[in-house]
Amino acid sequence: MGKDERKDLKIYGSGVSNGGTFDKISIMGEGIIHGNVECSNLKVYGEGQLDGNVKTTDYVSIKGETIVEGYLNTRRLKVQGEIEVGDTLPCILA
Repeated sequence: MGKDERKDLKIYGSGVSNGGTFDKISIMGEGIIHGNVECSNLKVYGEGQLDGNVKTTDYVSIKGETIVEGYLNTRRLKVQGEIEVGDTLPCILA
């Protein structure tokens, strides 16, 4: 599936989703994602819990609290709040 065919994952309020491959992931409120995710960018405004590995091709933006149980692989990371990564955090700082 090419990038142009990927769908966005949006969790508003409170919600739970399975992992997968997406274009953009947005959590606004409280969201839990079970499994590994791959996306272009991830935004969390509130509380996010990701129970697998996270790989983004562009950036991760956190405003609130986020827990990543596995590894987090991203090009850019912006945090206003708190992030906890269970494994490794390879990140290219721009």
